[in-house]
Amino acid sequence: MINRCKENVEKLGFVVNYNNTKELIENEIIPLSTLLQQLSTSIYNMTFAADAISNINVTETHQIKELLELAYDLRRLSERVECVLKNRTDIALKAIDTGVYDYQNLYSGIEKNVPDCQETQTEETIPSINQSEDTNKE
Repeated sequence: MINRCKENVEKLGFVVNYNNTKELIENEIIPLSTLLQQLSTSIYNMTFAADAISNINVTETHQIKELLELAYDLRRLSERVECVLKNRTDIALKAIDTGVYDYQNLYSGIEKNVPDCQETQTEETIPSINQSEDTNKE
């Protein structure tokens, strides 16, 4: 049963890598939202550049085409980043809502919410953060 609990913990992904909510948000949400903002600014500036070169004569239209392709690539990339940000935010908010932001809370949260993990565990069976760090050093 404990192995099933550990598998369910691993399915939550990045949540187990952080010790508290602040660390989770600083490392998962903020960098993606910053990247999305930078992409948005780049695309906004790209529209001004496209407008500025719209007066280029017919022999230089390949430059306009290259600029438009770059703008479309940026747009596609920003949509992907937005999707990743939405998924990461959903997972982080679910973890925060359930109070799951350290190993012991994570195990007890899964134990309460997953039918496969109905077996009660003592504190001895739940590895502490310090124990897992000690095993990683060896």
